[in-house]
Amino acid sequence: MAVGMLVLSSCGSVTARATSTTPATQPPTLAPLTSTTAPPTTAPPPTTSPPAVFASCGRGTSIADPTAPHGVFAVVSMPLTPAMSAVLTKNVIPDASNCGVTINVRWADVDKGPAVKPQYDWRSVDAAAAPWLAADKVVNFAFEGVGDDAKGLASTPAYVQAKVGMVTCSAPNTPSRNPVYWDPVYQDAYRAFQLNAVAYTNTMKTVGYLRFGIGAGTQDLPALGYRTPACKSGWQAAGLTPAQWQSFSISQVDFQASLVPTHPVIVSINELDAGDSTVANAVTAEAVQRGIGIASQTLTKAEPADIDKGQPCTANWCALFRLVAGHVPLLLQTASATDPLGKSATGDLPTLATFGLGQKAQIFEFYPDEWTLANDPTARGYQQYHQSQHDALTALAAAVG
Repeated sequence: MAVGMLVLSSCGSVTARATSTTPATQPPTLAPLTSTTAPPTTAPPPTTSPPAVFASCGRGTSIADPTAPHGVFAVVSMPLTPAMSAVLTKNVIPDASNCGVTINVRWADVDKGPAVKPQYDWRSVDAAAAPWLAADKVVNFAFEGVGDDAKGLASTPAYVQAKVGMVTCSAPNTPSRNPVYWDPVYQDAYRAFQLNAVAYTNTMKTVGYLRFGIGAGTQDLPALGYRTPACKSGWQAAGLTPAQWQSFSISQVDFQASLVPTHPVIVSINELDAGDSTVANAVTAEAVQRGIGIASQTLTKAEPADIDKGQPCTANWCALFRLVAGHVPLLLQTASATDPLGKSATGDLPTLATFGLGQKAQIFEFYPDEWTLANDPTARGYQQYHQSQHDALTALAAAVG
C-alpha cells in the first residue's frame, strides 16, 4: 500500500482504551524459533494477556492489532537541551501527524543511589514529558541501563559502576568500559529500577507503552561495537556466548512480564552476530507468549533492498513481524534521521514508511528532524521537500493513528 494513497487524517485526541485481562484458554505453544531462515507462517495468541490500559491516537486504516498502541512518534533522549526543547515545541508537538513522544530515559538520571532518600527521583522525567501531556499527546518511555554511544556509561549510576564487573571495549559508538549485564550487582540494581519505573508509570493514563533495554541503549545486544574483534574478545572473556546471551535475553523478557505493568511492554530484537537471527527468533517467541510487543530500531533503506533480493531483514524482523502481526504491537524506529534525496544510509521517509506498513508495523518512531523538515522554513531543504515530507507524515498517521 503506497503511503501517498492513504486517506489523510489527524492524530486526534488521546484516549485510554481497555483490553481483556482474561488469559486465552490453552493456546498452542509457540516454540522458540532457532533457524536463521524465515519462521513458520502462523503464530498462536499469547498465553499472557496484554495490559489493560494504554493511550491511543485514534483510528487508523492499517493497524494489525487495534487493541494495542499505535501511531507516529518522535523519539528523544534525555537530558533534553534547551535547543532541542525549542525544536520540539515549534516543529513537532503542534503537528497533527505526531501522536506523541518516546522518551529515552537514562537509569542514572533517576536512580541517585541507595544512600539518597528518596533513591528514585523522577522530576527530570516529569519535566521532559510535561509539554507533551499539556498538548494531549501520548508519552512512551524507553529505559536504558547503558547508553549506545561513547558516553554510554553516563546512563549507569555511579554506585553500580563502582561495584560491577566491567568489559573493556574499544569500538565506535561504544563505551570504553561496559558493565557486565548479568553481574548480580548490575541485575539486582537494574531490576529494582525497572520495578520503580513501572510503579511510576502505572498511574499515568497517557502512556502508550514501556520499553526496557536488555543490553546497550534500549536494545538487545551487548554494545553497538560488539563485533569489533577487540570488543568481542572482551565480552567472550566475561562469559558471553550466543547461547548465554539468548538465555540472558529471554530471562529479561520473563522478568519484564513478571512486573505486571498497567501499560504494554515492548522489547527490541537484534542480531548478536551479523546474519544470525537465532537470538531474535527466540526472544520474539518468548515475548509473544508473554504478551510483549516487538521492536526493531534498525530501519534503513537497506532492508527493502534486502527483501527485493530475497534476503532477510536485520535480525529477521520483517519475517517475524509478519508472523506475529495482530498478536502483539510491532514497532519500527529508523536508525537515524531520513534524507529526502534517499542518498544517506537511512534513506527517505516515504519509502521507509511504505515498507514498514507492508511489514505490519503499527508504531513508527522518527527523530525530530522529520517534522523540522516539514515545518521549519529555516530547515535545510525545506523549500524543495517540506510538502512531500508533510504529506508522507500525514498519510502515515492516517494509516496507524
